[in-house]
Amino acid sequence: MIVGSKGSVFRTENGGQTWIRVKSSTTNLLYDTEFLTKSVALSVGWNGEIIRSTDGGFSWHKEQNFTRKYIKSISFRNDHYGLACGGSNNVFLTKDEGKTWEEIKTGNSLNLSRIKFINEFTVLAVGNRGVILLSKDGGKNWGTVKNKLYYKLNDIAVTPSGKLFIAGDNGTILKISQKD
Repeated sequence: MIVGSKGSVFRTENGGQTWIRVKSSTTNLLYDTEFLTKSVALSVGWNGEIIRSTDGGFSWHKEQNFTRKYIKSISFRNDHYGLACGGSNNVFLTKDEGKTWEEIKTGNSLNLSRIKFINEFTVLAVGNRGVILLSKDGGKNWGTVKNKLYYKLNDIAVTPSGKLFIAGDNGTILKISQKD
């Protein structure tokens, strides 16, 4: 599943060899999609847009927006508990599959680009000016990871072996050590 401008949603059933455009119920820019189960997925985007699929991405319907700021990223640790971040310096928490959201203050003043559960309780969020936020309690409390970066950080990846990487502007790639 990929999403993009003007509410574009595309799905594939053959590993990306061909893509089918799916009607999404929005014309807003969409940034990210997360599958909570094989059939339930959420996509988020501009103006706090959130759309839901309950049939594996074949059809989508609008949910109630929980913010007017753009939402750039979502991540779920299970099919109910998830986090979102984006054009505000805060994180949003859901405990009911994204039906309702609670704003969590992070103490950060910069926009966030990506949020990701590393394990059940550890969460990273990255964004403008090299900001890296860390939560060790599932996103309820946040601290800033000190670094000397000024570039925007855009994405977080965890390899199957557990190695953690953060990618950013100007070719920035960070390998992060996971310490208990």
